[in-house]
Parts: sequence; C-alpha cells; structure tokens
Amino acid sequence: DHDGGAAPGPRSRHRTSPVTGAAQPLASRASNGGPAPRSSLEWLLAAPHRIAFALGAAMLVACAVWWTGAVLAIWHGTPPRTAIPALELHGVVMVFGFMPFFFTGFLFTAVPKWLAVRAPTTRDLGAGLGAQAAGWAVFFVGAGSADAAFAATLGGAGLAAVAGGSTALWLRLVSLIR
Repeated sequence: DHDGGAAPGPRSRHRTSPVTGAAQPLASRASNGGPAPRSSLEWLLAAPHRIAFALGAAMLVACAVWWTGAVLAIWHGTPPRTAIPALELHGVVMVFGFMPFFFTGFLFTAVPKWLAVRAPTTRDLGAGLGAQAAGWAVFFVGAGSADAAFAATLGGAGLAAVAGGSTALWLRLVSLIR
C-alpha cells in the first residue's frame, strides 16, 4: 500500500504521482509545476521559504563557528577583545540572528495556505531578506572591533538594516491579511 509519497527504498529519487500513480523523478518537478530548475541556485530561489531557511542555516553556522572560536579563546585565557563582550554578542545573534529567517520561511509558507491567498514570490521577499542578511554582516564587522566608537557606528548601522528588513517582511506578511 503506497500513499503517493516517495517510492519505496532508502534512497529513492522518485515520487509517485497522486493522479496517475506513475513514478516521477524528484528533480524533474519545480515547486510551481513548471520546468525543473537548471542549477542549485535556481532551485533555491524557486520558492521564498527556501532562501529564508538557507539564510537562517547560514547564519546559524556562522554564529556557531564564531562562538566556538570565542569559547576556545576564553578557555585558553585569551578572550576576544571586542567592544561588545562575547557573551552578550552570543545572546544577540542566537536569539535575533538566525531565528527570524526561519520564522520568515515558515510564515510565508504557512500563512498564504491558511488564508487561501497567493503566496509571495522570492522577489517579493528578497529585499527584506537581503537587508537582514547584509545588516547582520555589517553588525558582525562592527561588533568584532575593539574600538567602541567603530563598533557602535557599524553595529548600529547593521542593526538598523536588520530592523528595516524585518519591518518590510512583517508589512508584507500583514498585507496578506485582507
């Protein structure tokens, strides 16, 4: 008894069609029913939740690598010399850094389905997601500095970009509710 999910087997590259029951290669279907993407980047950009989740995962990896380095440095008796203490930076980036990307991916996938409205495209969310990602990059450069004035200026500019991107995404989400 097969319910239309992945075909039997541990490494199946096929899914059965719920209409015909025929096996379809997973790579031959785009998320919008159109032709299959030609590259991994095209596949990633074909649905807005993918880019949001990918940015969240990249942010999590970057934060984890940085935090591992900071903990090792502290353990060896040479804590990072930054204007913002490592523990506070860790709290900020772990709470506000990667999770909003995952929230965005989930909300812009689920809410349009719940409300039966047209889902936004990657282009609709690109500016907000891009502002958040760029803002965190700028924040990290500033926060990693030992110079307090530089850290405040660049860190503040980065957080302003993050806030702008977040605001744009929330306004787009609210616009789905008519």
